[in-house]
Amino acid sequence: MPVTNDIVIEVYKNFLNREPESPDILKAHAERANSAIELIQTVIASDEFRRSAQVAQVTKEYGQPLPAIEVDVSEIVLHQLMERVRREWKTLGENDPYWSVLTNEAYRHSKMTDQVRDEFLATGNDAAELIDRFEARAQTKLGRGTCFELGCGVGRVTYYLSKKFAKVIAADISPGNIELCKRNLESLGVTNVEYLLVTELADYQSIEPYDFLYSIIVLQHNTPPVQKFIIDNLAKKIRPGGGCFFQTPAWLPSYSFSVAQHLTTEEKGFEMHAILRWSNFYGHLNRWKIHPLRRTTWQQNVSNMTPA
Repeated sequence: MPVTNDIVIEVYKNFLNREPESPDILKAHAERANSAIELIQTVIASDEFRRSAQVAQVTKEYGQPLPAIEVDVSEIVLHQLMERVRREWKTLGENDPYWSVLTNEAYRHSKMTDQVRDEFLATGNDAAELIDRFEARAQTKLGRGTCFELGCGVGRVTYYLSKKFAKVIAADISPGNIELCKRNLESLGVTNVEYLLVTELADYQSIEPYDFLYSIIVLQHNTPPVQKFIIDNLAKKIRPGGGCFFQTPAWLPSYSFSVAQHLTTEEKGFEMHAILRWSNFYGHLNRWKIHPLRRTTWQQNVSNMTPA
């Protein structure tokens, strides 16, 4: 997918905390990079990024004791945490659905046009192609039966997943997002997607088995206890011979999590959470016979993409 000026600006802001220094630099990056991932790789290889405060902060944090992050809670508390997420994303899905997926001011509801929507949906291609890239580096080819996408949003990645899999189950906690996802994909002629609203813990437990689990920039909006519950329940739904590709932060600067503090603070509407690999993380995956893929040549673990 071509790299637009907006993508270049967004990468600069996220990785260098500034905008490109001149229109010429902006144009050069947009013309030179073949994808957003290639642009990011260029930026993080720069001396400026290596000297940045972000890297210094990471180095400093890694030398500190592990933060206190509550993960194990009672079922009653788990329901309370889930209900809070449901309320927040119901509001976001109704008021600013596109921006809630990619927090770029250009995607605000007030600025949305058909052209902007099409540009937004086109950004999902790179995200879906991560599956192929990780398969290639692990020299493994997984099945293309039914894909369960957690956090389909408005269909940004769903559209491209529908081209890779025989069937996609597009799940989201926001009724507004689900409705927009269905509308967007139907306008594109997609017929192999099933839509699923997941607002309760029981919804995750009643999902039918599938071949592949996919989820990026979604789990991080759930508290650590909810993330653990979701991963544990979705992992066991993967059929033998299937796989998964999911992402969630293992670390955020100065992040900690207390259930009591969280439930007594004002709802922010948009939250970010990290979940350290709890002590039995791999135990949970092994429980469902899921093991990390390894690169054949160097036997290097490929994070978060696993065959069952």
